[in-house]
Amino acid sequence: MKDEEPIAAPNLKLRGVSKSFDGERVLDGLDLSVSEGEYVVVLGPSGCGKSTLLQIIAGLVPLDAGTVELASQSLRRVAPKDRDVAFLFQDDRLYPHWTLRQNLRIAMDRSPVKSSGDDVMSEMSRRLGIDGLLERRPDEVSGGQLRRAALVKALLRQPAVCLLDEPLTAIDMMLREDLIALLADYPRDRGSSLSQTSILHVTHDGAEAMRLADRIVVLGSGRVLQSGTPESIYRSPCSLEVAKAIGTPPANLIPLKWLRSVFASSYESILQSLPGCDETSVLVLRPESVEIADQSVGNDQSAVVSEDAWNVTVSVISSRFVEGRWLTRLAPVAEPGTVWTFATRHRPGTIGKSVVARIPLCDLVAVPGATGCTA
Repeated sequence: MKDEEPIAAPNLKLRGVSKSFDGERVLDGLDLSVSEGEYVVVLGPSGCGKSTLLQIIAGLVPLDAGTVELASQSLRRVAPKDRDVAFLFQDDRLYPHWTLRQNLRIAMDRSPVKSSGDDVMSEMSRRLGIDGLLERRPDEVSGGQLRRAALVKALLRQPAVCLLDEPLTAIDMMLREDLIALLADYPRDRGSSLSQTSILHVTHDGAEAMRLADRIVVLGSGRVLQSGTPESIYRSPCSLEVAKAIGTPPANLIPLKWLRSVFASSYESILQSLPGCDETSVLVLRPESVEIADQSVGNDQSAVVSEDAWNVTVSVISSRFVEGRWLTRLAPVAEPGTVWTFATRHRPGTIGKSVVARIPLCDLVAVPGATGCTA
């Protein structure tokens, strides 16, 4: 699968970026482009190189190989203080002896874009609930309040690129929603300038990435595994690692050996009906793709194949109502050791009841059985 690159000319471009610490490769020939005004979320587990990537762009960590360009200019000899970037660190670095207002004002004073900063500062502070705290020092506010102030500071800078390192950590749920709305609606026009701020946001949270990104870049083993819109990453993952990175509850993974045992007579036709599928593949099935019917498949069969779907008799293991849908764990009667999780609008039945799961073939995606496949 080919990566989706930004449509507009890149504002930030990294090519062949590599970095090792104590002999351990953290970034391995990474390529990444971010367009002007684009909101890109880099998604990956802890330790995959996300924070190191931001630190290299900001000039805080030297790279071992590769190039970093901003607005078509190499940053190799540009000092961190002279780079047109703002950085929200994980540890909320504000000057401890200054008030929050003084910390925010220095961001406006150092911005290359001159605008009505006081109005912008007041509006952002109000939206994030810190407008009444601006005269306090960092040690006089809570961790969550400090996190919000640090985010406002990064955004007020109006840089060419805003680097956000896990910006939603240490934020309670209600304020987290306000912060997501602020980031999603953040005006990226840089005052009277014709340019726009690009945002590069790193996180391990797939739901966070889905809600904010114009484009998601999935990182693994120091390389880009896949890049694309939230919908394309969710619906068409290129590998097991990408499929597991996004979706709550996570995708159901169905190995071909399971199909061979359950659909023995239809196995070859199933292979032919699924593009890119071979005997080593694993099928990705999202929890919301399944329909539940309150009857058996008939004819003493535990599973049948129709032209457009599988119908599998399953037994209800557990069911919980969560945020407007039923999250249900079910086991195929043909192989009780297998457990799937489905999300449906209606409760499928009581524990132990047998029902039919209808799995549309069009919603199945075949990926290689080994993880780490690059797109």
